[in-house]
Amino acid sequence: VPVVDEAGSALDISAGSPTASAEKVGGVGGQLVNASASLGDSYTIHAAFAADALSVGRWRVQTWLELGGEPQMLDQFEIRVQEANG
Repeated sequence: VPVVDEAGSALDISAGSPTASAEKVGGVGGQLVNASASLGDSYTIHAAFAADALSVGRWRVQTWLELGGEPQMLDQFEIRVQEANG
């Protein structure tokens, strides 16, 4: 996801600090799980959740990048975690 300023000009995000988290959708309480995040090639954000951190169900994942002290949400999407076969 390209990061731009208010005028639509691309920003250099190489010095940014990425973060990622997932929030359980539905159920009681808003379970929030943080991931370790890093910038990858082509400025993609790689997020890694701890083993068994996400229980079975739907999760809303958000990726953020802090630039110049201001956090910007880059993307939000949902994933579904299912039980393993076998």
